[in-house]
Amino acid sequence: MYCRNCGKEIEESVFCPYCGSGQDASNVEKGEIVPTITEDGRQIYRDSNEAYKAFKKTSAVPTAIAIFSVIACIAMMLSILVWFLAAWGLIAGRYFPLINGVSIVMSIIGFFMMDLAGFLFVPSGIFAIVWTRSLSSWIRKNNVDCRETTKNDKRWSVLKVAQLFNDDPKSKKLHLVARIIMIITFPIGCWAVGVYYVVGIVGMSSLSTYLLTIEKYSFLTEPNTWIFLYMLISIFVFFVIMVVFSMPALIMEAVLIKRANKNFEKQS
Repeated sequence: MYCRNCGKEIEESVFCPYCGSGQDASNVEKGEIVPTITEDGRQIYRDSNEAYKAFKKTSAVPTAIAIFSVIACIAMMLSILVWFLAAWGLIAGRYFPLINGVSIVMSIIGFFMMDLAGFLFVPSGIFAIVWTRSLSSWIRKNNVDCRETTKNDKRWSVLKVAQLFNDDPKSKKLHLVARIIMIITFPIGCWAVGVYYVVGIVGMSSLSTYLLTIEKYSFLTEPNTWIFLYMLISIFVFFVIMVVFSMPALIMEAVLIKRANKNFEKQS
């Protein structure tokens, strides 16, 4: 028979001589993740979610990724909020010129916060490289049957990519290059967005001040018209910059996922 926990071959025993875990179902604690051990020593989990939870108990990398990713997202959201308030400040600036200066200062703050989000993505991306390789090693070490584990999944599972690394080690290079590109390009994209914040707010502040000096009023000389147009264009520019700088890595990740799916189909 095989150990319910580590998968090593053992004699009929209540406890595993290697890891000490109980082999009797009654010894399994409530909530404990225990895979099914086949006669040939393969470990099968009910689904990829359960397998991933078991992996997380052996590695702190997923938690580190989550922490850096959450902080980066918070910094990015706050940066967008600061820019939004700065843009709205330009509207009030027509009545209180000093607010234009406050808006410019807020745009600079938004620039640094967006840059912070980009830099926080660097350790998150590095941990992501380690994470997938650690998951691949965990699958191999514990003889986890990913095909049986994921056959009832209703959505994509990273276990397929991790299994691909075991079946085709060359795919690790593609994943490494994709992540390195993302680590480099994403912070640059965040920097570009931050620069756009400052340049846009300074430019709109100058334009608004100039339009208020024009005595003949028209739709095109109304500062708010241009400010609202600037805000709409900025939303589009933000997504374009993020997509453009992320596209090379996303394409390579898509190729990797396609390979992983084909690998499962080929050996299923």
